[in-house]
Amino acid sequence: MDETTKMTADLIVYGKIYTADSKRSLAQAMAVADGKIIYVGDRAGAERYAGENTQVIEHDKGLVIPGMTEGHAHISSTTEIVYGVSLANKESIDDYVTAIKDYMASHPDEKVVSGSGFENGVFGSLGPTADILDDISTDVPMVMISEDHHSYWVNSKAMELVGIDETTAEVPNGVIVRYPGTSRPTGWFKEMAGNLFSAVLPEMTADNFAHAIECYQDIALSNGVTIAFEPMFDKKQNYDRRFAGYAKLNSEGKLKVTFRVGYTLEPVDDEDYVFAELAKYHEKFRYVPKIQVNTLKIFADGVVEGHTAFLRDDYADAPRDKGEPMLSQERTNAAVKRALDAGYDVHAHAIGDAAIDEVLNAYEYGQTETDRDYRNAITHLQVMVPEHVDRMKSLGVVAVTNPYWHFRR
Repeated sequence: MDETTKMTADLIVYGKIYTADSKRSLAQAMAVADGKIIYVGDRAGAERYAGENTQVIEHDKGLVIPGMTEGHAHISSTTEIVYGVSLANKESIDDYVTAIKDYMASHPDEKVVSGSGFENGVFGSLGPTADILDDISTDVPMVMISEDHHSYWVNSKAMELVGIDETTAEVPNGVIVRYPGTSRPTGWFKEMAGNLFSAVLPEMTADNFAHAIECYQDIALSNGVTIAFEPMFDKKQNYDRRFAGYAKLNSEGKLKVTFRVGYTLEPVDDEDYVFAELAKYHEKFRYVPKIQVNTLKIFADGVVEGHTAFLRDDYADAPRDKGEPMLSQERTNAAVKRALDAGYDVHAHAIGDAAIDEVLNAYEYGQTETDRDYRNAITHLQVMVPEHVDRMKSLGVVAVTNPYWHFRR
C-alpha cells in the first residue's frame, strides 16, 4: 500500500502482540481501522498509520492476544439465569433450598418458580427429589434444570399439573426416576423425560431471549470471548423466538460478539422437519456477519452423573449398566452424511467412550462420502481412550472440551 492510499488508524496498540501464526511470532504493534486490523509489525510501521484522532494504547503488561472463541455455549438459554433462580456455584442441598426460598421471597407473585444450575452429584444415589422442594411449597409448581441440562428436578405440584403419577409410562430416550421397588416418581426426570414439563415452564418472548443474549454477550466480552457457538436446543416450539431475539439485536446494531448457531436434531425429532428448519434459518442469516446457522447438532448420549452417558464398560456403581446411545449407529451415520452433503458441519454431544466411538464412526463414514473441508466437532469428551485422540486427528475432528464439567466431589 503506497502512502497516498494508506488508511489512518482508529486505534494503535503497542506492546507484545501475539500473532498466532505458525511460528507463534510476537509483534511490537498493531493498527486498527473500521473494525479491522490493517497492520501488525514493528512500532515504526504502525506509526505511519497514526492520525490526529487515532487512539493510542501502550500495553506493557502481558500479551495482547486475539479474541477467544467459545465452542459450546447455550447462549439464548441465559434466560434461565436472568429470569429464574440461579443454583450455579452452590455447594449443597441447603444452599439450593436457601436460594429458592430467597427467590420466592423477592418474587411473591411468581406463578411458576423455575431455575437452573443444580448439580446431580450434590444429591445421594436417589438424586434430587420432590420432597425437598415440597418442604418449600406444595402450592407453587417448581421446575429446576440441572447444570448440564440433562435432568429436571420438580416438586409434586409440577407433576400434578402435567398429570404424572405411578401410572405414567416411560418416555423414549428418557428416564422417570422412581422410588426403589415402586412406580412412584421421585421428582427426578432425565433426558427426554424432562420435556414433560415444557407446558409448566414460563413462556419466553423474543424480547426475553434478546435480553438474555445481551447479558451473555456482556459476560463473554468481559472475558475476552469475541466468537461464540450455540448448539441451540430446548423445546423446538421456541426456536423461532430464540432466532427472533438474535435478529432483533442484529437489526438494532447491538451484536458485538460474532455468533454461530447449530440447529439440534434430538432423538425424538422428525429428521425431515429438522433439516427443513435448518435450511430455513441458514438462508435467513446467510449474509449476516454476526449471526449464521451452518451446523447440525446431534446427541450421541447423555451424561455420566445421570448414568445416561453411553460407555464401553459398566458403570462402577451400577453393574450391567452401560447407558444407551441416543441414536443408533445407522441413524447417526445417515444424519451426519445428510448434513455434510447439504454443506453443513456437525457438532456432536458425546461423553461416554462408546458414544465417542459412534460419532467417530459416523464422521469417518460421512467424510469419505463427501469431498470438502470439515469443521466437525465433538463436545464434552469426558470418557476417552488414547485411540480416540488418534482417530480425531486423522479425521480432523475439533475437540470442544468443557473443563467445568470435570469435577470430583
